[in-house]
Amino acid sequence: MDMIRWISIYGSIVDDFNFDPEMDSLASRILSNFVGDPILPEAKGNTAYIIGNGPEISEILPSLSPGYHIVADSAITAYTEIAGCPDIVVTDLDGDIDAIFRCAARGTKIVIHAHGDNIGSIVNNSSRMNSKMIGTTQNLPFRNIANFFGFTDGDRSVYIADRMGFSNIVLVSFDFRNVNRSKPGNHAMKAKKLKWAEALISMIALERGTTLTCGDFIDI
Repeated sequence: MDMIRWISIYGSIVDDFNFDPEMDSLASRILSNFVGDPILPEAKGNTAYIIGNGPEISEILPSLSPGYHIVADSAITAYTEIAGCPDIVVTDLDGDIDAIFRCAARGTKIVIHAHGDNIGSIVNNSSRMNSKMIGTTQNLPFRNIANFFGFTDGDRSVYIADRMGFSNIVLVSFDFRNVNRSKPGNHAMKAKKLKWAEALISMIALERGTTLTCGDFIDI
């Protein structure tokens, strides 16, 4: 993925969801005041596990191999209850906010995504942010706000792991069909987002020389 290709994809996402790119840019400008430079941690080991919030997460996590764990924020509640705090949380601040910031205090790297629909959450939680946290956007990068590519927290986590240089990336508890774990009344939107997540992960899988095949553990 490169920025030219991404901007074309982003345009399709904007059209599909009727998003306002200017609001995404505004969110980036606001977030830039509360986070530090977008320097990702060094990769530790060869394998990154990307933890999603699939329906079997509570059964899968206890048997998960040790390694570098990147958690999409919808999975942070289950993850912390079973496994403690991960290495990275990727969030747009619509998950378990208290769990996310508790883990930040314990050394978890927090990657906060800015978009037009979460400006209120950014402002409301700004006092809990600090220069150790990283800000991202799906629009053009702005100052200290990076675009590592990706749309949802799950697929963005995969692109971050790829950017960090992990030779093996394993998706854990990713379900691209089940919308029942989304907020009530939000199933149609969730289903559409899951389709984009699957498409974007399929793209990076192809770039890495693999294909996306669904299961509890997905190697890409």
